[in-house]
Amino acid sequence: DWGNERIQILDTDGAFLQKLRGQATLSKWATNFLEINIEEGEARSKANLEPNTGIFDPEDPHAQSAHIEKLFWAPMSIKLDDSGKVYVTEGNRHRIQVYQRTS
Repeated sequence: DWGNERIQILDTDGAFLQKLRGQATLSKWATNFLEINIEEGEARSKANLEPNTGIFDPEDPHAQSAHIEKLFWAPMSIKLDDSGKVYVTEGNRHRIQVYQRTS
């Protein structure tokens, strides 16, 4: 759903099932990097990476995504593999979020 900073999941008939806004966490690599680079880790721990969403216009998902790190910010492509995992690449944060199907 380009421009709305989200992924929409539809059934085989195209009916809406669910939307995903993003739920990013630190990867093992990022955790290791922040442990080794102490100053980076300290700066990150002081940063407000999840500000109160009430300060953003609820009709502007771009403003929310630009300021809240875990949310998608410019999702660019999606891949579904044979095991039910969904891979979402993001253009602005240069990362991949991976989801596992639960049902």
